[in-house]
Amino acid sequence: MPSYLLGADIGTSACKAVLVDPLGRILSSSRVGNEVLFPRPGWAEQDPERHWWATFKEAVRACLRGSKASPRDIACLGVSGLSANLTPLDGRGRPLRSSILYMDTRAAAEVDHLKAELGDDRFLEINGNPISHRMLAPKILWFIRHEPKLFGRAEKILPSSHCYVVSKLTGSIASDLYVADMTGLSNVRKGEWSDELCEAVGIEPGMLPELVEAASVVGEVTGSAAKEVGLAKGTPVVAGSCDANVSALSAGAIEDGESMLSYGSVGAAYTCVSKPTVNRGLYFGHHVRPGKWVSVIAMQTVGAVVEWFRRLRGNGGRDLAELEERAKRIPPGSEGIIVLPYFMGERSPIMDPRARGMIFGLNLYHTDAHVYRAILEAFGYGLLHHLEIYEGLGVRIKGWVAVDGGAKSRLWRKIVSDATGVTQRYDPGNPGAPLGDAFLAGIGCGLVGGWRAIKGWVKAGEITRPSRSAHAEYLRLYRSYRSLYELTKEEMWKLSA
Repeated sequence: MPSYLLGADIGTSACKAVLVDPLGRILSSSRVGNEVLFPRPGWAEQDPERHWWATFKEAVRACLRGSKASPRDIACLGVSGLSANLTPLDGRGRPLRSSILYMDTRAAAEVDHLKAELGDDRFLEINGNPISHRMLAPKILWFIRHEPKLFGRAEKILPSSHCYVVSKLTGSIASDLYVADMTGLSNVRKGEWSDELCEAVGIEPGMLPELVEAASVVGEVTGSAAKEVGLAKGTPVVAGSCDANVSALSAGAIEDGESMLSYGSVGAAYTCVSKPTVNRGLYFGHHVRPGKWVSVIAMQTVGAVVEWFRRLRGNGGRDLAELEERAKRIPPGSEGIIVLPYFMGERSPIMDPRARGMIFGLNLYHTDAHVYRAILEAFGYGLLHHLEIYEGLGVRIKGWVAVDGGAKSRLWRKIVSDATGVTQRYDPGNPGAPLGDAFLAGIGCGLVGGWRAIKGWVKAGEITRPSRSAHAEYLRLYRSYRSLYELTKEEMWKLSA
């Protein structure tokens, strides 16, 4: 009888997979690197076949080789991915173009159009989220306006990398409710596509995937997919969800106030709540656990800016440990440098696709370690901005479980805890989203008994507590961080025109 669960996450920078038993013990794991294409300033794309399907296949094969398990030992498969993206398919399920990614800012004019057409209040009333360039809705409008011939050939539009992979595995076109919420095309409280919002961008709801719960089995691996990937024909596949939403599950955030903090390409915090948290500076949507909601912080390029700086320095990042050691000796505030991390616009809390990154306060005394530390500190300042909003909403975060690649840095975790005043827990053995994918698969096929079982999958890990004196210093500097955007945003908008 099949007794293992396979989870895979098709993220921005890599596809990661894990094979686990029903108690969450990891038998093997794999990671296959990926790349983002930047064809123009502000544009970001990936090819669904080359960057999603091919890396997924490679990661799954590597995971199976590492475990020596038979494909027939896998009881169910769960997949997560980056969203919301624009991936148009023709009548045979083939991509018509490279996918326009969530971080892409080309649809700024379409955001303005939707605001004028619908009004911020009406959009917020229906979708529960502020109109943003990271949504699918303005990207579809851009697609219709700028590539009408391709749009005319589109039969379906997929909003996430994992939706595409699931369609390749099973032939089913489905999405979970959270991804739908993040498209800007759903009625969030009804859990269905909104006729009004779809009409505003010029599509029929039928072009979009069927909506289901994240742990719902949507199909089985087909014979052709089984041969391509190396899985067994007939293996059940669940719908899955957005990578960060599933990372929150892997951190055990299933009760009110429990929260995951992702140090990924996007800096994100997903907090479980029992009621909607509608605010223009936040996102919210359906939790993967039915009956729960998730309040979302999403900063567009937190980890991506770190990677940009490493590339800029050269040396392939091989001396990162030495750089971190030097940055650790620099006091809070980086001796006068403040970074605005808006290198591809910003999502929450300012919701400004025309915002631009800034390294402010440089002088000839500063070193690369000062700039590096200031980039890490920008995440802390941005989170402080969000915590001010949460205070007004009455949302209390019990603590953060840190996940994803950047969380490996003890320095970065310490900076964030000092800046925000929030304690963090980090398990270096937790792979993040792929573990949550495997758990969803276990719920879907019945191999896992219930949602609270995730608590047994999560280990205690390292604890990072804030320093009172450092927190006080960061609170003082935070006012300058906030002022910089307000004082320069109109110049940013001119430069992005």
